[in-house]
Amino acid sequence: MADTRRPRSAGADVVEPTAISTAPELGVLKLSTKAEAPEVEMIPLFVIDDVEYKVPVEPSPRIGLRYLHILSTDGEEKAAYYMLTKMLGEEGYEALMNYEQLTQDQYDFVLTAAIRIATGKTERPKGPARRRNGPSGRRS
Repeated sequence: MADTRRPRSAGADVVEPTAISTAPELGVLKLSTKAEAPEVEMIPLFVIDDVEYKVPVEPSPRIGLRYLHILSTDGEEKAAYYMLTKMLGEEGYEALMNYEQLTQDQYDFVLTAAIRIATGKTERPKGPARRRNGPSGRRS
């Protein structure tokens, strides 16, 4: 059965795929960099001292694509940093990073939730195995 979902981004000409057999039958998806970005609905992911930190309900697929690219080229640490800063924003990332009582389980919850929302994956993708000297890749 053909996929009839519509692209989420505003400003795109919608092409409804029919029977997929050859490229000319699919049509052409026309995109514009001049199109206004749609308003993004946000939902809370975690709370610190009654302050909610939110993530987009439907982030741009670009975030998931970039995350997967960084994961495959630079490893899990850099990909995780990218994902968290994009999904939580600088303020949310700083709040999480500065929360002294943060446990590994809490960190894993936030990171896994951000990845699942951005990529639609039910499990965290694995990047190339790289030897690191700690979470940042630097020696302590």
